Amino acid sequence: MDNIHLNILIHRAAGGDISVMEKIFIGMKDKIFSLAMMYVGNRQAAEDILQETIIEIYNCAKNYKRFENPKAWILTIARNKAISFFRSCSKETILDDECSLPENLENDINSKLSVMSMLSTLSLQEREIIVLHVISGLRHKDIAKLLSLPLGTVCWKYSECIKKLRGFIYSE
Repeated sequence: MDNIHLNILIHRAAGGDISVMEKIFIGMKDKIFSLAMMYVGNRQAAEDILQETIIEIYNCAKNYKRFENPKAWILTIARNKAISFFRSCSKETILDDECSLPENLENDINSKLSVMSMLSTLSLQEREIIVLHVISGLRHKDIAKLLSLPLGTVCWKYSECIKKLRGFIYSE
């Protein structure tokens, strides 16, 4: 979904048109889910965060500034929801079904395991940068704003992450 279309949908949601939320959901669900999975590592929790994010988009649509990057705005909401969820999981409940990290991946295909193990070699901030750029399609400028980092730092960290991941791939 392109930014122009997404801008229009958010503007319509701000006017109370709830029917556009399905289109926003369909267009953004994979990006939101991927970001949530990166934080919580649990499929069910990531799905909950996805649903909460869609509700929050509708509730906050009136606060959206029309000329913002709509994908960055939505992913900021998702990121905040994921961080809130992660923080709400106390150390005592970390083994509960809702908060278990990481999700049992034994049933997934080998390629998914490989990607997860490669990403686990990165710090949380590095994973954020990779996921936001590669999976969510955000520009480095938008990632810098989202993570409150200088643009040069984001570009440098992205480059370093790619080098690390290449090293991981070629060392196997």
